[in-house]
Amino acid sequence: MLKPPSLRDHLVRALPHLARDPGKLVLTIGQGSVRTRATGSLAFEYSYTLQV
Repeated sequence: MLKPPSLRDHLVRALPHLARDPGKLVLTIGQGSVRTRATGSLAFEYSYTLQV
């Protein structure tokens, strides 16, 4: 789950008013799940709703 912090960093750098007060940016993760595939690999993916 590296995407939410990466998005937060990008938005704080890109928007001057958030750079002055980054506490105004709230990211919350709603419901989600971990998905796997019925293959021979050990791959998985996160699926979630991100509210900005």
